[in-house]
Amino acid sequence: MKNTSKKKKASYGFLILLIVLFAGFTVYKLFKNQAEVKAKVYKKDPNEAMLVTAYTVKSQTVNFESQYLGTFKANREVSLASEVPGKVIQVGIEEGSQIGRGDLIVSLDTEMNSMRLAGLQAQLKDAQTNAQRLSNALRESNAVTQQQVDGAQTQVKVLQSQIAQIAKNNGQSRITAPFSGVITYKQVELGSVVNPGVPLATLTDVSTLKLLVAVPENDLPSFHKGQKIDIVTTVYPDEIFTGTVDLIPDVADASHQYLVQILVNNGNRKLKSGMYGSVVINESNGEESVMMPRSALLGSAKQPQVYVIQNGKAILRDIQLGKSSADYLEVTHGLNKGETIVTSGQINLTNNTKVKY
Repeated sequence: MKNTSKKKKASYGFLILLIVLFAGFTVYKLFKNQAEVKAKVYKKDPNEAMLVTAYTVKSQTVNFESQYLGTFKANREVSLASEVPGKVIQVGIEEGSQIGRGDLIVSLDTEMNSMRLAGLQAQLKDAQTNAQRLSNALRESNAVTQQQVDGAQTQVKVLQSQIAQIAKNNGQSRITAPFSGVITYKQVELGSVVNPGVPLATLTDVSTLKLLVAVPENDLPSFHKGQKIDIVTTVYPDEIFTGTVDLIPDVADASHQYLVQILVNNGNRKLKSGMYGSVVINESNGEESVMMPRSALLGSAKQPQVYVIQNGKAILRDIQLGKSSADYLEVTHGLNKGETIVTSGQINLTNNTKVKY
């Protein structure tokens, strides 16, 4: 039994020794592998110059292109309503129909008014006869008083006023289009009873549309009344429409944008109210400006920056921008003609990084 116990203890000790040796070997391999990985990891040499593409700043005259997005709106739009109450006896429109100026919208029943008009006209004839009789009696025999004559003449005027009002109402019972256009909304049917002021239909003039574009205050001098402007749309990308500047507002909105109004002939009705349109202005200031490629720009439009190469290092510098063309930006402050800037490779740079090009 004692020999068996000793053998068991020896086996346990040997097993523990194997476990310890295995654990030690594993730890050794882990540390060795970690050291090898660290040795293989790329470490940037602080003295190594980064390869970039550079551009020497020039002063040149450039044609600037500015684009302004806007929305087409109907040139004229009116809500049509009746000025008098009545029953609709005729409807001359359908939603989407094209109508001309003077075309019938709706006609209201005038039968009751006509009957009342006939009664008032009969009363007026009697009142005029009575007023004339009293006037003669006063002049010839003083058989009546002046007050009676005045009362009779007043009655004549009251009846004349009532007749004129009914005649006017009869004229207003026929509602017609004030201008040519398209019925874009209809809310009236034959037999319905309408009340004054309640909209019956909406008439929209789409033969001419107005494009409303928001223009920053600095760009407003590029627009003037009567100016012919090219307009492009995403719906018809291969077609250029011509517009005329009709209105330049005197008051800007809260963001210092001016809503310039441009009239566009739409006789073929290809353009629709609500579509987007873009105005492109091409111009040159006639003077040379400090220009740089768009690819050199860093940061945002509010805080533009650029890497300037000085003594073999990329120096991050704040700049101010002016107008722009398709490929170049005008620099109004912070950059001088002849300086060298980075146009590609900026992703590997920080301020004062050594560069080569």
